[in-house]
Amino acid sequence: MMKKLLLRARKLILGNKATVQKQKNIGTAFMAKSIKLVKGAFEPADAADVILSLINDKIKFHTIQSLNLKKGSTEDQERSEQRITELTKAKKMVTELVVIARDQGFEIEIDSNIEITLKNNKNRTKPLNGSTFIN
Repeated sequence: MMKKLLLRARKLILGNKATVQKQKNIGTAFMAKSIKLVKGAFEPADAADVILSLINDKIKFHTIQSLNLKKGSTEDQERSEQRITELTKAKKMVTELVVIARDQGFEIEIDSNIEITLKNNKNRTKPLNGSTFIN
């Protein structure tokens, strides 16, 4: 089952100009896929909805992660809290830009990609369910 999933993932990624690179130390394949998330010119209010929704979702994600990590690793918890701080600053900056764009009659152009990479878990020395790593 896992091998079929890995083969399907490989087909999805390689079928659309993806890249495969070998990691020299482990010999495990990385597969990367770029997805266009947002592209276009928006009125300031619409741009604010799009960008601030994404930022708010990431803040929510890291807040939940941080709360869940209170019992575990302080390093991971600190990373989530640092990310919340960064995202909060980004949210303030976006809000300021939206206000300027609205007041000056500008549109806001957004061009956002997501890079997705499948790679071996650094803590796992062998694949799940007896399948093989993609090479």
